[in-house]
Amino acid sequence: MQPRGKFGGLGIGSLEAINHGLLGKWLWRYRVEQGALWTRIINSIHGGNGGMSDTNTFKSQGSLWNQILNSFECLNNINLNPKSWNGDQTMAAQFLRSFALESNKQATVSERIQENIEDWERRRRPRGGREEEELGNLKSVIQQVQIHNHEDAWYIPSAPNERFSTRWFRQLIMERGASHIHTNNRWHKWAPKKINIFLWRLIRGRLPVRGILQQLGTTMPSSLCPVCDKEDESILHTFLKCDQAQFVWMRLALWWKISIPVFQLLEDVWIWIDNIPMLSNHRKIFWITVMAALKAIWDARNEKTFNNKERSKEIIFTTAQNLAYNWLSSRNPKFCIDITKWRASPID
Repeated sequence: MQPRGKFGGLGIGSLEAINHGLLGKWLWRYRVEQGALWTRIINSIHGGNGGMSDTNTFKSQGSLWNQILNSFECLNNINLNPKSWNGDQTMAAQFLRSFALESNKQATVSERIQENIEDWERRRRPRGGREEEELGNLKSVIQQVQIHNHEDAWYIPSAPNERFSTRWFRQLIMERGASHIHTNNRWHKWAPKKINIFLWRLIRGRLPVRGILQQLGTTMPSSLCPVCDKEDESILHTFLKCDQAQFVWMRLALWWKISIPVFQLLEDVWIWIDNIPMLSNHRKIFWITVMAALKAIWDARNEKTFNNKERSKEIIFTTAQNLAYNWLSSRNPKFCIDITKWRASPID
């Protein structure tokens, strides 16, 4: 779960992100505590670099360390690199031709700075043109370098003080998880909490339709929609493509006197609502009616699935109108409209 607000959650901190943050501290400590007894033990068991460069590591759960590595494939997207001695790039990246000519690829800056640049070990002498020009640039850079008597350090450019912290890493995981997986939840203060949770589950594809249940390995008598019996039941079909859902959307458009486009994805619905040319207060009321319509569609689907009772499409829409009216009249003190007028037009 995610915190409410920009992460679109239910207001509960992400336990998964907290756990990753705590485990991530061990990977950071492994980097910065090279030479410690425990890191030497890790290296002796899993090989150099703690098995991080071994792709097979992510296929085995044979040890606690492997489980930590397994849970951090996401670290491939986080910039955790040795701190460059000159700017944001290593010397090898800045001077590609000179590095290609270098015989000792593992030579350090401190070793080379004590030697005359003409005496460096090379496969061959630099030729004219770009190689000579790059060598001159390298020489001018080397002359400005001051070597300090301390070890190279690891850093994380995006972290506070360039150091790892559990709080920073947890925040990073939540931001990245929220940014590319889900649209923010539309938490509405005029709707009951259980309806907000229902919409949260809908946006995240967590409602138990037959297609999802089959993917999870549940044996189903049929994968077809229990309402129309025409297509495999998915969240998209249930709320947008099914004949029952399409009728409710059509009646919603007539009721609000607006044109509703044909949606290909559920995300299109949220984007469309955000961009309707409508007063802000009217948009909030419209959101409530959409939430009520989605809930009425789902309840009718469940009635058919579990009780084999079919509700008429008009009753489903009327149920949506009544739900929205009840939520607004009980939670919005400024909402004062007769139920008869409400059914005729929601904002007149």
